[in-house]
Amino acid sequence: PLSAVVSPWLGRDGKPALAAVLGITQATRSGEATPELTARLTAVDELGRNRGESAIRLRVKPKPGSTGDMHYEVLAQLPAQPGRYEVRVGASLGSRVGTVQVPVDVPDFANARLAASGLVLSATPAPRFAPKDGLAGLTPVTPTTRREFAPVDAVVAMLRVYQKGVRDA
Repeated sequence: PLSAVVSPWLGRDGKPALAAVLGITQATRSGEATPELTARLTAVDELGRNRGESAIRLRVKPKPGSTGDMHYEVLAQLPAQPGRYEVRVGASLGSRVGTVQVPVDVPDFANARLAASGLVLSATPAPRFAPKDGLAGLTPVTPTTRREFAPVDAVVAMLRVYQKGVRDA
């Protein structure tokens, strides 16, 4: 299975960007080589034009002796301008291929009197994720695609509100 969460944020550089998290569930068998994950994220505007891309290639090794399903998350950033987009994700893992489309609205952070990032969830314990700095400069938390939690999980919902003319301290 493949899942995705995409949300707009204003980067430290003052430019809007999309924070994307891909959730990957992969079957593992002891002693078996793990296939390489390849994924491409494309932000497409309302007229079908490509407005930004990110490519991912990585191999996640299961913990020694583990079998069954392994869940991990992949972090990526896409440049964005104000507007409405569909982020299209295509991923392959060995012979398995999947796609996900996520609609997202990017506010005009620079000109709106008040704007908000997307709402994301973060949880502890967190699933494995890579790269460690995949969303650096965008979000103060690491978002997750998880939507089911145990009573012992610590879950945080986060969004950032931006006011025109006011910068973070």
